[in-house]
Amino acid sequence: VTKGQRNPGKNLILKFKKHLALSSDEARYFEILVGLKKHQNHIAPSLELMKELEARHPDRGFKLIEHDQFRLISNWYCWALLEMVTLKGFKEDPRWIVEKFEYAFSESDVRESLAALERLHLVGRNRNGKLVRTSKSLTAGNDKISEAIQMFHAQSLKNALRSLSQHSVSERNFESLTLCMSNEKLPQAKKVIRDFIEKFC
Repeated sequence: VTKGQRNPGKNLILKFKKHLALSSDEARYFEILVGLKKHQNHIAPSLELMKELEARHPDRGFKLIEHDQFRLISNWYCWALLEMVTLKGFKEDPRWIVEKFEYAFSESDVRESLAALERLHLVGRNRNGKLVRTSKSLTAGNDKISEAIQMFHAQSLKNALRSLSQHSVSERNFESLTLCMSNEKLPQAKKVIRDFIEKFC
């Protein structure tokens, strides 16, 4: 169990809670984490657990984006703006923002995207009225079929293809790996990649 090779059952979870003297809130948080690991390849229960995790710990910066909400911010530049807001010298000026990007989008795109991000509470205003990011970690759920998510990935791939020819190797990084893998190992491979992304960010 401690090596992550199998998930603890109900009896073992109870023993963990008792041994660690967890409060009721801490115990439920532990149960949710175990549940997420157990149901990592099952969308419906994972989404329910992530919703509860967000509701119980809003201060941890975790937020689940519903798929109908994702449609509002499915363009690649929405996510770029979400990151850009965290820059020390960020200016809420559409013209200034557009000039900072190599790949074109309009000033009206900026205004609409920032409005959508604010409407979804992914950004907010501090006491000085400045835009700030409200969630550190975001997810739209894993392995969910969605036209909006597919469009986002298609745009990202298009930008990556442009970068391949437009930027030097010192400005970009591309890696590829060809290997044989059984379908049974694919969920494990996905988890390793997702864990790396979470730690890297």
